[in-house]
Amino acid sequence: MANTTLANSMQLKNHLSFFILNLLNLIKSEQIKDKQHAGLVLNFIQQMMEILPVGMHLEHLVSHRLGQYELSQTLIKDSHNKYSILLEEYRGYLNSTNNRIKLSKAEAENLSYFNKIKQPALDLISNQIHVELLAKPANEQLSIMKSA
Repeated sequence: MANTTLANSMQLKNHLSFFILNLLNLIKSEQIKDKQHAGLVLNFIQQMMEILPVGMHLEHLVSHRLGQYELSQTLIKDSHNKYSILLEEYRGYLNSTNNRIKLSKAEAENLSYFNKIKQPALDLISNQIHVELLAKPANEQLSIMKSA
């Protein structure tokens, strides 16, 4: 049962990563015309970015508990890479939008939904929980692997 849960988790992680990237691309390309809808999409992305590292780390722990040490290390490295890409894309969008708002008051009114997610986004980026949960384990070989 744990193996099935782990396999489902891996699949869902990949789907969610691609889904978030696609949503960011829709926002960036301004294909979502309704500003309230765009704000809700950004809020969803923000919330997923906050909980994703925890789920990714749990995936790593479950595989390790199952004795799948090499898979565990591969999963955490993959998760770290995926999350780093997501965070960079999100940060890039936030920076470009913030710069657009600084340049134009019309843009500021048009992108008013951005102010609602600005502080939580800054908190997410400055919070180092993803480093503790993903980067450190990805860069450290598990001691049990060294003895194997």
